[in-house]
Amino acid sequence: MQQIPQDYQIIKSTPFFNNTNVPDALRLRHRILAGAYARISVMEGAVKLLCYQQQQAKEAQKIRIIRPGEFYVVTADGWYVVEMYEEETVFNIDFFDNAVC
Repeated sequence: MQQIPQDYQIIKSTPFFNNTNVPDALRLRHRILAGAYARISVMEGAVKLLCYQQQQAKEAQKIRIIRPGEFYVVTADGWYVVEMYEEETVFNIDFFDNAVC
């Protein structure tokens, strides 16, 4: 699994998302900013993360199921879709960067 460099810090955290408030942008194919990392943390249920190498790829290269107490680090070198794998899913995302304020 990808590791976040030690000199990177959290620059933003999302609220806790569930089936009723997860943004549509996460459900569509998207990517994060170059040089940044995103850590998906699941508190309840499970998240299904579809990972694509290219924006127009027809099939996901990897599919990850992230369960409570687990996390997955996303990098800027791919495209992603987040799906709620279970009805009662709760998760959030922390974004990391090494930019100095």
